[in-house]
Formats: sequence, C-alpha cells, structure tokens
Amino acid sequence: MTPENIIYTISLIIAALFFAYFYWKDSTEEGYSPNKIFDSCFLMLLGGLIGGKLMFRPLSMDYFKYQFWSAPLILEGVLMGGGIAIAIYVRRNGWDMWKIGDMLAAALSIFSAVIFTGFAIALPLADYIILSVVFYSLFGLIRYLRVRKQYGSSKLYFELKRYNKILFTGMLFFVYLTVSSMVAILFLAKNFNFSSHFWKLQVLFYLLILVVSFFLFIKKRRKSKTLENGR
Repeated sequence: MTPENIIYTISLIIAALFFAYFYWKDSTEEGYSPNKIFDSCFLMLLGGLIGGKLMFRPLSMDYFKYQFWSAPLILEGVLMGGGIAIAIYVRRNGWDMWKIGDMLAAALSIFSAVIFTGFAIALPLADYIILSVVFYSLFGLIRYLRVRKQYGSSKLYFELKRYNKILFTGMLFFVYLTVSSMVAILFLAKNFNFSSHFWKLQVLFYLLILVVSFFLFIKKRRKSKTLENGR
C-alpha cells in the first residue's frame, strides 16, 4: 500500500468516526433511540462503502472478480449509497426525513472536511486545502445555527408552537446540500475537463442534488405555511 493510500484510509476512518459521533450526539439529544441511531449509522456507513465502490463504474463480472476490493471509493458514491440507506431506514421507522437531515448536516460537513484534509496531506494541492477549509467553515456554521440559533432543535419547536408558529425543519440539511453542491460545481468548473466521462457525471450529480434540494425546500416551506395558516 502506497503512503497516499495509507493517508486516504486513515482519513476515511477518522471521518467516519467524526460522522458517527456528531450524528449520534445530535440525534440522541432530540430523543431518538440510541440503538436505532446506531443501526441507522451502521447502515449508512455500509451503504456508503457499497455505493463508493459501485457508482460511476463500468460494472461487469471482471470488475467484481478482480477490481471491486482494490478500487478506490468514489465520494459521490459514498454520499449516494449512504443517502439511500438512511432514506430506507427513515421510511421504515416513520421518521421525518428533514428532521433526520438536520441531524446529519453537521456530521456530513465534518466528514467531507476530514476527507479533503486527507487529500490535502497526501497531495498538498491548493484545491484540496481550500475544500477542507470550506467544509470546516460549513461545519462551524451549521453548529452555530444549531447550538446558538437552535435550528433543528425541539426546544425551539415547542417555543414557537406556543406562539402558533410552525418551525420549518430541514433548514440545516438544506444549508448543507446547497453549499456543498455549489462548492463541488465551482470546483469542477475550475477543473474543466469536458472530454472526461467521469467529470460530466460528477457535474450532473451535483446539479441534480442542487435542483432537488431547492425543489424539496420550496415544497416543505409551502406545506409549513399551509399548516400555519390553517391553524
């Protein structure tokens, strides 16, 4: 194993630990069962590993026989695989996906920050250093909004409920999706390579995430306003 691969592996393990800690911390503070949070975290990590091995790959029997275990993880595949896993678990348990999204926002931000820190250490390029700083800043912003402004907090929900107001859940998740997608698109635009099939798939992936997040945000906001006006 090369020194770069060792650094990537260590950064991935550290990122997974930080992810699990902040997701567990925020979710249990909101009253979710620690056992179910542990189960959902395990499924997300498992889904992320599988997705990271499968997404954007020319899948074939030869790939599964000879390349699957040695192939590097694709970050977009990790995010997609983990997202599908948690979506299935949330639906199975009848949870509010936007509420869980708020619990995941800080965890996803620090996960990305640590991953890009590993990239920056292995390949000290300005782009990776900037990306790591951006995601650490995003993590700090989300923690500020949650801890100081109480977004995603049940305490704020009940305080607003006293005044006949409905709290829009999902704001932290929306902040993460929007900022991370825009940063990724800007990064890919800077490293323009239209001849690369992989580059084009990455651009489409983040554009899709950005569009879907705005669509869901508007839909959720309208629903909240409707409920509030109907009281």
